[in-house]
This record gives sequence, structure tokens and C-alpha cells, in this order.
Amino acid sequence: MLRRLGRLLPGVRAAEALREDVRRLTAAVERLEALQRKQGEQVKKLREMVADSADSAKAAITASEQSREASRLEADRLRGQERDLLTRFDDARHTDAKWRKIFSHQLAALLRHAVLPLDRLEPPHSLNARRFRLRSQNEEDGVLLALLEHAGWGGRRFVEIGSGKSGGNSAGLAHECGWSGLLVELSERSVDLARAKFAGQRGVTAVAARVTPGNVNELLEKHAAGEDTEEDFEKFMAEHGQHFPENPRNVDELMDSLAKRSAAAQRFRNSLSESQRAELDALAQQAFGSPSLMNALNRLDANLQAARPGEDWSGSPNTTS
Repeated sequence: MLRRLGRLLPGVRAAEALREDVRRLTAAVERLEALQRKQGEQVKKLREMVADSADSAKAAITASEQSREASRLEADRLRGQERDLLTRFDDARHTDAKWRKIFSHQLAALLRHAVLPLDRLEPPHSLNARRFRLRSQNEEDGVLLALLEHAGWGGRRFVEIGSGKSGGNSAGLAHECGWSGLLVELSERSVDLARAKFAGQRGVTAVAARVTPGNVNELLEKHAAGEDTEEDFEKFMAEHGQHFPENPRNVDELMDSLAKRSAAAQRFRNSLSESQRAELDALAQQAFGSPSLMNALNRLDANLQAARPGEDWSGSPNTTS
């Protein structure tokens, strides 16, 4: 029995040793698993930290871009305000200079009328000294009234070609003297503004049209040669009939109307002294500009005088047109 137990003891000790090894191995595995769980939590936290950092970085980049865009917009707004202020300042400076010039000219006109012996001045000083500005741009009002005083006021009607939006040199006659007449301007926009400006003036009409001496000359020369047609006359009146309140029914009546106007203008010119005629011619050259336009006007006068020799082309008028 003792010998049998003695033979079994080594096996028991081996089993115990094996169980001890298993316990140590199990403990080691448990520690390894615990270490792996801890490392996994640390990796998870690290990933969360990286994700948070990336979100923070994106948010910072977005905020920076928004701030940069806001700064750009603000800079653009400030530059726009600066441009507007400079434009307004420049406009105000020009307006101030304009009215200073007008005031200076008006004061000079008052001084001329108060101090100069207007009735004893010789031409062209007698005409130049009468200049002043009521509605005109360059003091033509005074010159125009001086000419009318000399030639007579006639029927108190005007035709202003190239009237712009203000009415040109005839604006003073309409507003201040009660004249009626026709304003002719190519620009539809200017015509609309002129109509609004003269809405309270009875007998003042504004129309949009292109007027050239060539239109009239072509018709008159064809009529003189017997080559005109009723269609030519109707076409001319369709384009320019608004300038003829007499409403001519044919070329002969149109020539009568034009000849009367031209003869009145010629009589007025003939009534002036040589120096006054020279001054009037200089004003006409400034008004009409190109030599070709002056030549066309001269051709028109020649056509009318040839067609209507019975008109008074040289006497002293008592009316004007």
C-alpha cells in the first residue's frame, strides 16, 4: 500500500504543477485581455481626440474664411462709400463753381445796366452790353431782347430748332414774355422733359424731329425743275409738317410760308448797321457751326428768292418771325 502510494505521488505532484501552470497562464491571459481592453479604450479616446481636433480645425478654417469674406465685403462697402462721397463732392464742387459763375455774370449784367450808357454805345458794344441770363445758357436772353427791340416783336411766335430739354434761347420768350411757338429736338427724352417743363405754357409745343436745310432744298429744287411729285410733298410734310402751323397743302403754299419767313429775316438783317450785321453773322456761324450747313441755308434763301421774287426782301420790317 505504501509502495503503491509512493508510486502515485509523482503523478499527483505533476498534476498539481500542471494546474499551477494553468492558473498562471489564465492569470496571464486575463492580464493580457485587461491590457488589450485598456489599450483599446486609449485608441478610442485617441481617435475621438483626433476627430475633435479635425472638427476644430475645420471650424477654425471655416471661421477664418468667413471672417476673410466679411472683411472683403466690408472693404468693398467702404470703397463704394468712398467713391460715392468723392463723386458727390465732385458734383457739389462743379455745381458750386457753376452757380458762382452764373452769379458773377448776373452781377456783371446788373452793373452794366446800371452804369454803362447803353443808349450811347456803338455797335457791337451796344449789343454786347445788353447780354444777361434769365433762361439761356450763355446770356443770349439779353442779346435776343435787344435785337427784338430793334426789329419789332411781330407775332410773338418762335421756332427753336435744337431746343434741348430746356427750350433753348426761346425759353425766356415763353416763360417771361408769354410767347408761343414750336420747340424742335431730335432726342425723344429731351422732348419729354421739355413738354413737362412747358406744360403750363399755353401755345408752346415740343416735337421730336430731325431738321436739315437739305430736306427743304431737295424739295424746292425738284419743284423748280418740275420733277417733284405729290408723294415727295407728302413725305416731306410727314417728316416736318409740325414745323409749319400754316398747314400748307402743296409745295407752292409751302414755298409761300418759307419765303415769308426768310424775307422777314432778310429785312431784319438789312435793317441793321454793318457792324451789327457782322456781329449777327458771327453769332449765326457759332450757332450753326459747319460751313456745309451755312451753305445749305444760303442755298435755301437763293431758292426762295428765285421762286418768290415778289416778296419784300429788302425793306424795313415791322414784324419778326
